[in-house]
Amino acid sequence: MAKYQFTPEMDKEILYTYSINTDSKPRVINLARKFKMPRWAIYQRALKLGAVTSSHQKKPWTDEEIRMVEKYARYSPQTIRKKLAKAGFQRSIASIVLKRKRMRLLSNLDGVSACLCAEFLGVDLHWVLNHINLGSLKAEVVRRDTEGKANYYIKEKDLRKFIIANPDLIDLRKVEKYYFIELVANGGVH
Repeated sequence: MAKYQFTPEMDKEILYTYSINTDSKPRVINLARKFKMPRWAIYQRALKLGAVTSSHQKKPWTDEEIRMVEKYARYSPQTIRKKLAKAGFQRSIASIVLKRKRMRLLSNLDGVSACLCAEFLGVDLHWVLNHINLGSLKAEVVRRDTEGKANYYIKEKDLRKFIIANPDLIDLRKVEKYYFIELVANGGVH
């Protein structure tokens, strides 16, 4: 049995209080005094009646939203949020981050960041960025940081083409050997 009992008349007053478009907090306080119960109990009843929606209620993801998150998984959560908003969907950055994690989208991408590429090849980031700027290593800009510097994403097939076309640039003593063998021998890491 619930601690606070509501009558149909009380429910009508709660529905009316929350139906007025102006700030309902003072009216809810008055209602709580009138009913001799805490404000949170009034709010919980309003939730149950459907007069108000909780900011903590989880809205199910639509198929279209999921397709968009999959498509733009390698982009920043802020960019994904903007793309979703442009398509008419509203999601918080936190919900996008969680969705990507739960779907394991970041581990299934078919490429690496420029920073990770440098680590795999045993070179510094400037070496990788130099080859991207020269056009010998194909990469796409996924976002720019606050200073306007580009963050690059390199597809594994493009990295493989670069390695095969420029074997003299790669010092095999410095590469991440397992990644390198998998990339060159099999055409990608799976």
